[in-house]
Amino acid sequence: MAAPRQLLALAAWLLASVAQVPGWSAPVWRHLKCTAPSQVCGDQNQGAVFLREFTLIRRESLHDDFLSDLLNNHKTEDLSSRTARSEENRDMLWDAWGSWSECSRTCGGGASYSLRRCLSSKSCEGRNIRYRTCSNVNCPPEAGDFRAQQCSAHNDVKYQGQFYEWLPISNDPDNPCSLKCQAKGTALVVELAPKVLDGTRCYTESLDMCISGLCQIVGCDHQLGSTVKEDNCGVCNGDGSTCRLVRGQYKSQLSANKLDDTVIAVPYGSRHVRLVLKGPGHLYLETKTLQGVKGENSLSSTGSFFVDNSSIDFQKFPDKEILRISGPLAADFTVKVRVRNET
Repeated sequence: MAAPRQLLALAAWLLASVAQVPGWSAPVWRHLKCTAPSQVCGDQNQGAVFLREFTLIRRESLHDDFLSDLLNNHKTEDLSSRTARSEENRDMLWDAWGSWSECSRTCGGGASYSLRRCLSSKSCEGRNIRYRTCSNVNCPPEAGDFRAQQCSAHNDVKYQGQFYEWLPISNDPDNPCSLKCQAKGTALVVELAPKVLDGTRCYTESLDMCISGLCQIVGCDHQLGSTVKEDNCGVCNGDGSTCRLVRGQYKSQLSANKLDDTVIAVPYGSRHVRLVLKGPGHLYLETKTLQGVKGENSLSSTGSFFVDNSSIDFQKFPDKEILRISGPLAADFTVKVRVRNET
């Protein structure tokens, strides 16, 4: 028996990029603080189909009698019923979707795929693979950066006859899903792989992830293709009303008799902290966890660090120092400045 004929309309998704929180600047000191709520937003267990598929049947491939019947009946048939029947007929050309693969990551957000087989002797319209997110739980701090892990995997492989310790190059505007790494202590930058592993973040400040070498939009609800984003307070699809913005300037009072000075105390759960120090002083941090454990951390060189389960980005210049913490802070932080030791 011949397969039924079918018509489908094309559909397209317009995926908007996730907006970034604008930066802040100040002549001396400035910081932005938002306190995050305790709830975790989004459904951690359910993923989304990566691309929705639609079939297009060419008009000239249809028989005249079928077109005649269609033209006679289209006025009494609504769009939803035509779409449902067309999708049903289209799916008859495909086998059922297979089971989902293992997640590409165990934490931090990865990707899983499912395959289907074309049953037609010729070809099937649409794709044979679909994706969804998985393992949308935070990784422990000791796990390290996923892109950095992929670079370090090449440390025991010679490059041009030498061994190097490779560090990740992040936020490449041209190709964020290639594995570019820099040899530590040198200016050598090499693309060690054309594609990073599925689930690698496209950019450090975004949930967007690389899948099959392409950057895909991911919302704060952890759904592929979603444009839902966190507000400044860390609430998924929030309105920014659950926290307050704090910013200002501070002039330190260092002297020969006062070698350090407290600038500001930033409480647990704060987000989007940015401080700029100008002058001869040097930044350092004091922390206190919820368990009462205290610590002190001197920031001596440019780089990214974990301090009490919080990621710190520090830049050191001859005339200034810049401290950034995306948050949420996992401890109370006290930012201090001390006289720089020039010896």
